Amino acid sequence: MKTMAGMIAAIFFFAASVSFAQSKGPKIPLSGKGMTGSAGVGFVDFLTVTPVGQFKMDRGIYAAASIERPFNFANLHLVLTISHMSANGEATYNYKKGATTFREDNLPFKAAMFDLGLGVKLKLIDNYWFRPYIGGGGLGGYHELTFNSTPNLTSQGTGYKTKDTVMASGYYGEAGLEVEFTDRFGIQLAARLSDYTSKTVETLASQRLQFRTETYYFSALIGF
Repeated sequence: MKTMAGMIAAIFFFAASVSFAQSKGPKIPLSGKGMTGSAGVGFVDFLTVTPVGQFKMDRGIYAAASIERPFNFANLHLVLTISHMSANGEATYNYKKGATTFREDNLPFKAAMFDLGLGVKLKLIDNYWFRPYIGGGGLGGYHELTFNSTPNLTSQGTGYKTKDTVMASGYYGEAGLEVEFTDRFGIQLAARLSDYTSKTVETLASQRLQFRTETYYFSALIGF
C-alpha cells in the first residue's frame, strides 16, 4: 500500500512540473476526441479482510481490456473495463450438506475472478504526449473457487463441493501515466487499489468473503 501512495504522490509532482513546462513549450497534436481502447497485463496482491485467518491468496495474474470515451469537459473520461484475475491459495474448507459437515484446514484452491468495471478517469494533463491521471469507479463480477480433492476430504463422504461460485461487488481507485507515441498508439502504466465483498460462500461456512487487491499493470493503448 505504501508503494501505491508513493506512486500517486510522484504522479502529482510530475503533473505539476509538466503543467508548467507545457505552458512554456509546444503541444503535440493528438486525436484525443474519439474512443481509446486498451489491453494489458500485470500482477495482483491480495489481502483478506474476512474471514480472518481462514482464507489467503498468493500473488496472482491480472489481465484487462478497456474502452474509454471523453466527456469533453474537465479532462474527464468514462471507462468501461473487463478484467480477469487468477491466483492460488489456501482456505479453511467448511461445507455443510444435510447432516454432514465437510471440513479441512489449509485446503489448496485456485481462484478465477471475472469483473466488469465502470468508472471515471481524470487526466491531470490532457493534449500532451504523456498524461498522468487518477480515477475510480465500481466493480462487479463472477468469482470461482476450485478446491483440491484430498484423501482427508474424501474420507468424510461423497457430497462435498470442489467448485464454488459467487457474485461479488466493490470499488477501485487508480493512478497511472499514459505515454502516447503517435495519434493512435501509446502505452499506460497503472497502479490500482480495489475492495471486494462477495455474497455468502457455501464452502467457507456460508460466510461473506471480503478482500482487497493491489494491482500493477502495463497496457497498450489504441485510439480510434
